[in-house]
Amino acid sequence: TGVGNGVIIEGVFASDGSVLSPSFFFFFNDAAVDWELTLNGTSTLANKVVVKRSNASPGLGVLATNSISLGNNTNWVGLVEPPAFTWTGAVNNNFNVAGNWYGGVVPTTTSDVYFKDYFSVDCTINANINVKSISIDTNYNKTITQSGAFTINVGVGGWTQNGGTFVGGSGAITIANANFVLAGGDFTSTSGTLSVNGGSWTSNSGTPTFNANSGTVYIRQPFNTAIT
Repeated sequence: TGVGNGVIIEGVFASDGSVLSPSFFFFFNDAAVDWELTLNGTSTLANKVVVKRSNASPGLGVLATNSISLGNNTNWVGLVEPPAFTWTGAVNNNFNVAGNWYGGVVPTTTSDVYFKDYFSVDCTINANINVKSISIDTNYNKTITQSGAFTINVGVGGWTQNGGTFVGGSGAITIANANFVLAGGDFTSTSGTLSVNGGSWTSNSGTPTFNANSGTVYIRQPFNTAIT
């Protein structure tokens, strides 16, 4: 029950969401407006929801252990915030749109970029990008696509892929003085040139798949770790 921006829950506050498909609790149309929650019962929301701008101070604490906070939440217990530069795909699928990133800023050369399971939205790299690192979670189950000849430069943090699918275009991909780790998911390289300059190359046998896509793969010196 409730009126205006308010919701009152007398019984059990539950959700049929999950880690891979959470329920989202925002104000209508994700407007920059706080909404009030009064919980007079209990909550069973661990690992199930994503919450934004919720003021639950009038009632009991809302237990939502390891669920996701997108900021401005009061009297929620156990929420965790995603790191800055986590892909949300809130606006569209384009990498170079600020509103698609947690924190509202497009990643730059100093940014560690994250693709997390709780924001499983496809991403299109629709511009030349230069970032510190790219990390793809095990349960991120969508596709990251390098569009056309746009280039990808990854710095000292390297490329770590534990899940998801990467599909290369024709532009150069450069991992500069860092590691390339393919521990899960699928990686289809660019049809141009993939360069791993130093660091190490790890592509685990079994589940992950590496496809050279008829392109060129350079592993350049200094190279101190065996290919596995």
